[in-house]
Amino acid sequence: MKDVSYVKNQFKKYFPGFDCVIVESKGRFEILGNHTDHNHGLCLSSDCNLKNIAAVKENGTNIINFISHGYKPIKINIDDLKINPNEYKTSKAIIKGVIFYLKTKKYKIGGFNCYCYSQIPIGSGLSSSASFEILIANIISILFNNNKIDNLTKAYAGQYAENKYYLKACGLLDQISIAYPGIKFIDFHTKNKPKITLLNDDILSKIEIVIIKSNSTHEKLENLYEEIPNNMYRVAGYFHKQFLGEISYKKYHENISKFSDREISVCNHFYQENKRVKKGLKAIENNDIDTLFECIDNSAKSNQNNLKNSQIGDIYIDSLQNIIDFSKNILHNEIAIKLTGGGFAGACIAFIKNNKLKILKKAIKNSNKNWEIIPLK
Repeated sequence: MKDVSYVKNQFKKYFPGFDCVIVESKGRFEILGNHTDHNHGLCLSSDCNLKNIAAVKENGTNIINFISHGYKPIKINIDDLKINPNEYKTSKAIIKGVIFYLKTKKYKIGGFNCYCYSQIPIGSGLSSSASFEILIANIISILFNNNKIDNLTKAYAGQYAENKYYLKACGLLDQISIAYPGIKFIDFHTKNKPKITLLNDDILSKIEIVIIKSNSTHEKLENLYEEIPNNMYRVAGYFHKQFLGEISYKKYHENISKFSDREISVCNHFYQENKRVKKGLKAIENNDIDTLFECIDNSAKSNQNNLKNSQIGDIYIDSLQNIIDFSKNILHNEIAIKLTGGGFAGACIAFIKNNKLKILKKAIKNSNKNWEIIPLK
């Protein structure tokens, strides 16, 4: 894995004669609150040690020269930031979208040279795309705005770029989780401004945290992801509201006969998950690992039974559910494990007590060599 010194040396190679500054953005992992942010629910998340590292320097022109390790160089004229359908699903679209959003908010922009390296595996549930979005916002903040762009504005810029320029639907959880440091409790009930509470992360020092990644990827699964919030939106629409978070559980339950079985199972997850987030919040505040593990495992069961996003259809081998079942069978109550991100494929997040990770590593090495374990601290 490459580090800061490597990135600096590469910058000097591609942009000789320029000094540089280092700008970073981390990945993130979800603790509780799966598929709640997009309908204004509650979430618990944290940043992680894997990051994007960029060496950057303003160049005094209107041109951005952006080199990302392993990819073709990108050149952008900041006088032309309009949406280009030919750039959908590209890094160039994200860069343009973030910068355009910040420009509309009256922040200064300019041309710069950049060499970037990402430690965050794509498709690992660590939000590599959101981390890249926040990296661009951090660059603009540091180079041109005396590092005074606030974290929430950076998060909104990332979401805007992903929704409008990259053309992928997303909530705001990933961007907030990366823009703000450490563990945070996020309340999306307030429509225009989420409430973000930074928490003491002592509890994480007592456990091992890893991503367990199958050989599947969660790319090109947008239709499966969107089906979950769309069911919540339809139920909210019955009450003439946009988001399920605007509807009390009592009112929803009184009208439950009006909804399909799928709508009911998805909405039940939403209301139950919000309760788990509140319980998990107290557990973190009280350094109560057992209660936190109970909440995480119950969240995993709801993914399996309500959202049905722990595997794709009947495909069980190498699925997220396969990883969860295998890991629980090895470590039992010493591990809490659930999917992270949208689900269906990709990766699981595992929280492990009492230094038992080595036991799980050995079991996976012997039985499932195509699964990858990625430490997060």
